Amino acid sequence: MSMFHVGQRVVCITDVYSVPAAKNLLDNGYKFPTKGMRYTIRHICKINGSVCLLEEIVNHPLPWKSEEPGFGLSHFRPVKDTSIEVFRALLAPIHERENA
Repeated sequence: MSMFHVGQRVVCITDVYSVPAAKNLLDNGYKFPTKGMRYTIRHICKINGSVCLLEEIVNHPLPWKSEEPGFGLSHFRPVKDTSIEVFRALLAPIHERENA
């Protein structure tokens, strides 16, 4: 079972693409994810579940495939939403923490 799903926020962890066609696509105006940037998954390929399309990047269909190029899920990790409330509580004066 995949840890990814449609609508999920992810962060790009690598923008190095080993596919030889990637450079050609970049040279022809196709957009690729950038390391450190956050994206939203809009589709996961049903063939093997390892390729996704992103809300923030929409490319033209590939001329030889009539489909938009996808990006390997190995390039992403789920965004970890963290709250800073625990740190704010540590900054509160001691008497406020005791009364909470």
